[in-house]
Amino acid sequence: MINNERSELGNIAHRLVSEEFLRIRRRRHLLLDQYLYVPQQTPRSLGAAPNVDISRGQYGNHFNNGDGLDPYLCLIRLLLQTRKAGTWLWEPAAAGRSRRPDLADVDYHELYEVKPDNARGQREGRLALNEFSRLLRQADAEYVAYSRQSPRYRGSLYTELSCRIWRGGSWVPPVLSTLGHERNSLSFAFRGCPRTPGLLLWRLASHQPFQR
Repeated sequence: MINNERSELGNIAHRLVSEEFLRIRRRRHLLLDQYLYVPQQTPRSLGAAPNVDISRGQYGNHFNNGDGLDPYLCLIRLLLQTRKAGTWLWEPAAAGRSRRPDLADVDYHELYEVKPDNARGQREGRLALNEFSRLLRQADAEYVAYSRQSPRYRGSLYTELSCRIWRGGSWVPPVLSTLGHERNSLSFAFRGCPRTPGLLLWRLASHQPFQR
């Protein structure tokens, strides 16, 4: 399989998993690649909020941003906008960019990465899950610290989640199908990785020409 085809199939597999994840968890707070989903609200881009220099105390816009977002979710969005391997803890990424897990259920504190079912996919997925679990656990710790400083940083969402720890989840999607660009039927099968909870490995289960 050539790289372009592999990349295209990977994008389709990721889209199918995201759609299924959103369908069955629509009433929860979710992170799906580029977007934050809040029940009964318009999805928000994870890279849309302005970067703020926390080291100088300029964090008001993220905790009281006027769009009805819970302060805990504001902080998660902020942490996901920090630079990977930054020179300081809160160094922002480039404007409009964010680090983001493939799938995350905030209410259950579950993380998922979708990768091809091969050795490289397992290796990259494991690294990504480790990175995002550390990042989101840091968001929890930072939220607790800020909420103790002042009521302005407190919301209602984290109170219900404080007993949970971010980790890879156990959900595995069923076989998912779609029509390809040439109207051929594509079916993808998924499996979990027992040694790496939250890693969803995909393979092309069937590829059939469109039948009139």
